Formats: sequence, structure tokens, C-alpha cells
Amino acid sequence: WIRPSSLQEALQYAGNLPADQTKFIHANTSVGYYREENETIKNYIDISNLSELVQTSIDEENGFTIGAGNTISSFISALRATEASNGAGNPNKVKHLTTLANHAYRVAGVHVRNIASVGGNLMIA
Repeated sequence: WIRPSSLQEALQYAGNLPADQTKFIHANTSVGYYREENETIKNYIDISNLSELVQTSIDEENGFTIGAGNTISSFISALRATEASNGAGNPNKVKHLTTLANHAYRVAGVHVRNIASVGGNLMIA
């Protein structure tokens, strides 16, 4: 079990370990559901504390950007906050954020949404 302190360090570890025996994890909430896939894993790289993966931003050029390490709950909160601050007078501008937040709210229960990452859920989808 490896817990790097930066994204660069995580990538260095991954580059030095056998890919078929190594897995990046955030909360590892899929372990019970995908048991067979985890049988060959010998190296876990815990990326749950990497600040580079939890950044969120919104601007006119790039739109809404959220790091893969954000929990699903923080993702929903960021979508709702962006929706509230950018949709006044033009609800069509943020309609997709509302749809995305509503869908994310349907993912698992609140206890899983509070620890599961956006990136992890995209990887197992």
C-alpha cells in the first residue's frame, strides 16, 4: 500500500510497478462489487490525499472543471454552487449542470457519495 504525497510521486511509483498488479485507489468503494478484478492486484497507490486532484474551477474559456479526486458529494455541491452563481437570468446557460447534479445525486447512497471519487466512478462505468 503506497500513499504518495504528490501526483508526480504517484506516477513515479506506477511507472516502476507492474501495471497488471497495480491499482490507483481513492476510496476503493468498488472492491466489494468487482472482487474478481482485485484478485491480481498486489500494489495499491492511494491517491485520496493528492491536492492536484481536487481542484475545481469555472471560467468562460474552459467552462466547469473538476478534479477527479473530488468526492461525488463535493462534485454535486460544486455543480449546485456554479449553477446558483452563473444561472441568474439565463437558466439555459447552466441547464446541463442541473442535469449532471441530478444524475450524480442518484449514484449510490450518501455515505458512498461522501467518500467515492468522481474519477473512480468514471473509471468503473
